[in-house]
Formats: sequence, C-alpha cells, structure tokens
Amino acid sequence: MKKLTLTVAILLTGTYLFAQTNTSNLNQVNNHNYADVQQTGDAHLSNVNQTSNAGSVAAKNQANVIQNNGATPTGQSTSNVNQNGNRQLANILQSGGTNLSNATQTGTRQDADVDQIGVGNNSTVTQSVRSNEADVLQTGNTNISTVTQTDWNNEADVNQAGNGNNSSVDQDGTLAFGNVADVDQIGDGNTSTVVQDGTILFGNNADVLQEGNGNNSGVDQDGALNDANVYQFGTGNISVVNQDDNLNVADVDQLGSTNNSTVIQDGQTFSGNYAKVWQDGATNTSVVNQDGRNEGFVTQIGNMNGSSLTQDGNDNWAKLHQYGNSNSFTVTQEGDDNKVTGIPSGPVGDTYGAAQTGDGNIGVISQDGDDLLSQSWQNGNSNNMKVIQSGNLQKSLVLQTGNTNIADLNQSGNGHSSSIIQTGGANSGLVVQANGI
Repeated sequence: MKKLTLTVAILLTGTYLFAQTNTSNLNQVNNHNYADVQQTGDAHLSNVNQTSNAGSVAAKNQANVIQNNGATPTGQSTSNVNQNGNRQLANILQSGGTNLSNATQTGTRQDADVDQIGVGNNSTVTQSVRSNEADVLQTGNTNISTVTQTDWNNEADVNQAGNGNNSSVDQDGTLAFGNVADVDQIGDGNTSTVVQDGTILFGNNADVLQEGNGNNSGVDQDGALNDANVYQFGTGNISVVNQDDNLNVADVDQLGSTNNSTVIQDGQTFSGNYAKVWQDGATNTSVVNQDGRNEGFVTQIGNMNGSSLTQDGNDNWAKLHQYGNSNSFTVTQEGDDNKVTGIPSGPVGDTYGAAQTGDGNIGVISQDGDDLLSQSWQNGNSNNMKVIQSGNLQKSLVLQTGNTNIADLNQSGNGHSSSIIQTGGANSGLVVQANGI
C-alpha cells in the first residue's frame, strides 16, 4: 500500500499544486494508479483513493481533480474520488466555494466527468460493474445532482444552470444494451427524477428538458425499449410518466404555467403503448392511463382545460383536441379495436376526434365492446355531449356547432349506427338504441 502525505514533495504517479491551507490526501493500492490534483485558493480538500487490478498501463485508473476559488471565494470545496477496479476515469472540476463532489467507481470501464461552477453545489456519482458513463455540469448555486448507475452500459448526462435545481438519475441496466438519461434544467427550483430499469437486449431512454422555475418532472420506466421525452417551459409545471413492461413511448410537452400531466402506461409482452400530451397555456390538466396496445393523443391549447383518457384492452385508438378555455373531456375505452378518431392508418375519424373549439364545452365518450368507432366535434361555447356505446360494431357521429347545444347518444347491443348533427343554439338531441330497438 502506498500512502502519500504533503510533508515533502513526492512524485509517484501523481502531481500536486498547493497554496495556503489546501489539503490533498492520496492513497493508492497495487499498480497503474494515476492521480493529478491541482488546488488553488483557500481551504480546499481533495481525497483520492485508488485500488487497481489492472495488468497493464492501458487498464490504469485515472483521477484528475481541479479546485479553485473562482470569482466568488466563499469557503472550502471538497472532492472525494474512490476507484476500485480498472480502466476508470474521474475528472472533477470545481470552481467557487463550498462545492462538494463525490465520485465512486467500482468495476471496469467507468467514466465520471463532473464540473461545478458556483457556490454550494453538490454532485454524487456512483458507478458499478461495467461501462458506465456520467457527465454532470452544474452552473449556479445550491444545485444538487445524484447519479447512480449499476450493471452494464448506463449513460447519464445532467446539465443544470441556475439556483436550487435538483436532479436524480438512478439506472440499472443489464447485458447488451443499457439505459440512457439526458436531463437539462435551466432556471431556479426545478426538480427532475429519472428511474430506469433495463432488460437484456433492450434499453430505456429518458430525455427531460425543463426551462423556467419550479417545474417538476418524474420518469419511472421498468421493462424493455421504453422511451419518455418531457419538455416543460414556464413555471410550476408537473409531469409524471410511469411506464412498465416494454415498447412504451410517452412524449409530454407543456408550455405555460401550472400545467399538470400524468401518463401511466402498463403494457403487455410484445405490445406497445404510445401517448402524446401537449398543453399550451396555463392550469391545464391531462391524465392518460393505458394498458395494452393503446395509442393516445391529447392536445390542449388555452387555459384551465381538463382531459382524462383511459384505455384498457387491445388496439385502442383515441385522439383529443381542445382549443379555448375551461373545456372538459373524458374518454374511456375498454375492449378490442376501439376507436375515437378512426383507424391510425386510415382517414376515418382523423378530422373529428373528440375535438372541442371554444369555451366551457363538456364531452364524455365511453365505449365497451368490439370494433367501436366514435367521432365527435363541438365548435362553440357551453356545448354538452355524452356518448356511451356498449356491444359490438357500434358507430356514432356527433357534430355540434353553436352554443349551449346538448347531445346524448346511448347505444347498447350489436351493429348500431347513429349520428347527431346540430347547428345553431340551444339544440337538444337524444338517441337511444338497445338490442333490436
């Protein structure tokens, strides 16, 4: 065991620059450990512990630490690097005061690159097993980043600029392919949490970009080939994406303030869910819950719109548009081959898909059975629509143009087809069909 102190000038696989009251502790065990520590300013502390099982220089462990006071010297910065294995690389740069960096690497072929510029930033990187890579860049004050990577081929890229941002990435991969997470937060008080658990031959991918203040994003993926992209611009937006099993894709875009979107997808083996939520405005709420081979689309532009889309079964397809303010819609589908806007590959229903244009419109669509199709559109203000279909081969069309129109369509049985078209104001339409009636 080789233990180096600072009482004398020592050159043994390490170089040092000291000034005033800086402290560097370097402990190296076995062969092919390399460390370079440079500290300028006041009261910085560096701890490097290296244990190598490398058989050659090519498999060496390397630690590079640079700490300085930067433009605003405010106190001691601390860097802790612990390496145990081979082909490990840690690059730590801290400029400012009271920054803390912890990098722990166990295994082989791990890379950690941490840059912290400002005051009071905190970074923790923990890597184990093989081929993990973490890049952390924090600019500003009191930002916190935690990266934990286990098993094979995980990669995390975290970029935080501002004050009081918090990012947590936890990835557990397996053989062949791994997880990838890319987190960018620009502003103050943003929070991002990414948890990914991969499987053999497949990998999860999460891309989170938050720009503004007080945004909160959570991504939890478990299975194979999951993909989540969350982009939030504004203040106080909340997004929660939870995907389980395989072949799930979720894309959430929120522009404005205090928007809330929740996407929960629980797929089945060899099935694929897809959800796309885009909200533009303020105080919009969208909840999408899918189980099976579902697809969903929700677009809300305006303020205080609410949408809930729930699909359970096989080959479901729903598309929802709301333009204006204070619109509310609920779409629930259960069964096989259900549709709201038609077949994805065909033109049927692509024009009208539970769309609402105006203010204060209410629409509810509930389908239970096989091969159902529902098309609807409300254009105006304070229109009310409800469509309930239960059975097989049901088809319905509801079109309302004007204000305070009411449409109520209820079909139960087999093979029914109905349409309600209303133009003007204060119209009321009711259709009820059940088992041969």
